[in-house]
Amino acid sequence: MEAKLEFNIQEKGGIVKITLEGQLDATNANSLLEELKKLTDKNIKEMVFFVKNLEYIASAGVRTLIFSKQKIGKNADIYLIAPQDEVLEVMKMVGLNNFLIIQDEYNE
Repeated sequence: MEAKLEFNIQEKGGIVKITLEGQLDATNANSLLEELKKLTDKNIKEMVFFVKNLEYIASAGVRTLIFSKQKIGKNADIYLIAPQDEVLEVMKMVGLNNFLIIQDEYNE
């Protein structure tokens, strides 16, 4: 059974805003990854993941975040905004809190 994930990606002026809702796992991470790959040739300064309504993230979702840093935003700041406790715990367990800027709000 496929987990439900809704996402929206907007890019303007070198800032990418990504809203994630639902569950990000192996059944749907590839569709998000394919959309993110379209940004690889752009000069991205910030990637902002709004995850207030992301209930769950599996290893495939974690890989998607790592891809976004390595391939799209090598020199970009990567934000994780308003993660739920479960998502935040996963980020800490795998060490992504070392390169993600985790905040309750995003101030433009």
